Amino acid sequence: AGTLNVTGANTVAFGNSTLVDFEVGAGGINASSTSFSHPGNGITMNSTGDINVSSITGGGTISSNGNIIAVNISALRTLAGGTINVSGNLTDAQLTQAIGPASSITVNGTLTSQQVEVSGNLNANKMSVQLLNQTLTPSNSTVTIGAGGVVPFGADPTIVHRFNAATIVSPSGINFSGANFASIPGAPGGTLFITDQTQIIGSGGIAG
Repeated sequence: AGTLNVTGANTVAFGNSTLVDFEVGAGGINASSTSFSHPGNGITMNSTGDINVSSITGGGTISSNGNIIAVNISALRTLAGGTINVSGNLTDAQLTQAIGPASSITVNGTLTSQQVEVSGNLNANKMSVQLLNQTLTPSNSTVTIGAGGVVPFGADPTIVHRFNAATIVSPSGINFSGANFASIPGAPGGTLFITDQTQIIGSGGIAG
């Protein structure tokens, strides 16, 4: 279809065995009041135009050549050639550069992802990311994190985290202390390597 329009407040729930594939052209997916859910990450959305939805829970690949706008997204891969704007939480295995990479990412809640690529700036209230801009050298991104601060990705203290950015701003600090791994008594702090030009860290300091 060239355009997919869904009007009204809707919740579209698919069964676990259902594979869902939306292939949409330049008109994009316009469903700002609709939530899509799948218990097995079986939702695929590929759009030449923008994707504008209320929420996606159980996404497989969510891909737009344009912008992605949502309240919440939980998916295996989210790809955008334009911007990604999520007013709630974005939980994703990969925010990669397969299309783009995204020119900017804004998450008003928590950004949780194993791998993030963004050519421009990244803003989130809280960030739990393992690999940031590892294919973009040098990186021109300014990463600004709000009150939630920067914390480890996952529950394994042996995971190595690597960030590449021009500037990292985190007024609430970077907390990689062992307290993040509560299921492992006496766990050491996490490991983080940062390649940047400037760090602006607030009163929360750096704990590891």
